[in-house]
Amino acid sequence: MQARPAGLDVAALFCIRRCSARTGIAGSEKGRSRDAALFPSHTLRYCEECLRYGLIFGGSPKIGMAGWAGAPSTGIISKHRDQPYRSGRTGDWLKIKCIQSDSFAIIGYEPSTALPGAIASLLLGARYRDGYKYVGSVGTGFKHDEARRLKKMLDKIKTRVPVDKVPGKSLVMTGPMYVAEIEYRAWTNDGKLRHASFKGLRDPDELPEVFRLSD
Repeated sequence: MQARPAGLDVAALFCIRRCSARTGIAGSEKGRSRDAALFPSHTLRYCEECLRYGLIFGGSPKIGMAGWAGAPSTGIISKHRDQPYRSGRTGDWLKIKCIQSDSFAIIGYEPSTALPGAIASLLLGARYRDGYKYVGSVGTGFKHDEARRLKKMLDKIKTRVPVDKVPGKSLVMTGPMYVAEIEYRAWTNDGKLRHASFKGLRDPDELPEVFRLSD
């Protein structure tokens, strides 16, 4: 590596000593010194700006997940602290998904082209200042019967004046009368929900309590 490629960052979860890699001693005994890592010194010189080091923390996994839930990440990579590093699927490494749940206003829907009389996805809005802001759509979590029922409900409150501009064609906009409970993994850089899943409708009286975006 002679120079840093544009936009490339390298994440080093652990820096392993050469002798540890051969003997297979447990992770808690490994040194994390950058000088003793499996990276040659001349490589480190070129990677100084793009190398990122993973954090190690102990304690309860629930506490760690609670502190990480609001971060822009879809999960945490974890390893059994006292087990050696081995290749293959040994069960010592886990990816723990960060799943969040909040309420959002339904501000429209996209009709289904595969299932007549049903929705393909719901358009979601969060409270923003004195109104609502579009934060993405959700197209999973409801069965065929529920997709048809949601369309009938929303068709009764269609509007020509949407609460926010939503990109797309053949969309049906509605007033923000219904509240959906949504599970999602994270937020995208442009302020949209990532990997959203519909979990059900909330009481319409809870509309003032939907997720609020900061200014």
